[in-house]
Amino acid sequence: KARALVERNARLLGLRMVGEGEGEGEGGRSARCFEEPQVVRYQPGQQFKWHFDEVPRSEQMKDKDGGQRLVTTLVYLNDLDDDFSGAGATTFRDLGISVSPRKGMALVFFPAFARAGVVGGAPAEEADGGKKRKKKKGSDARGDAMVPMRVEAGQGDERTLHAGAPPLMGTKWIAQIWTHAEEYEPRVPPGNVHI
Repeated sequence: KARALVERNARLLGLRMVGEGEGEGEGGRSARCFEEPQVVRYQPGQQFKWHFDEVPRSEQMKDKDGGQRLVTTLVYLNDLDDDFSGAGATTFRDLGISVSPRKGMALVFFPAFARAGVVGGAPAEEADGGKKRKKKKGSDARGDAMVPMRVEAGQGDERTLHAGAPPLMGTKWIAQIWTHAEEYEPRVPPGNVHI
């Protein structure tokens, strides 16, 4: 099943699997840029607190295993029976987005920028060189956050700060795959193989 997950992720992202002919997929990348798929179980009350999926620059310099993480793919492996609508959700704080798990659904987001350039949607204080603005009364969480910002290749996207909320009753299962900027050298425990 792990192989099927990797193959579907490669097709979703327009990447070639190893041995699928010459060349690479969109953007000059192949499925060799994937980390090993990981399966995560959240039992009632367990959560993954606010975090980024990007690889900090200091780790990229030391490690050199694939460079920056450019794509996160989360696949929800089951439905939750919880009555509370936010139970088990993946929430992006600064984007004001919350995704509730549904079996078979994939959530794809981009924790870092692949190329340098200008993008829109920076938090206002980031675009103002770190100066915090007072929030206008009655404005939503995103308010005037659609200010263009200059980014560098490999720079983490601060807007992707996210958390995995705990399920209240059932168990939440997800599979996650990260896609790096360069070929990733798998790290698996002795006795296991990378597919």
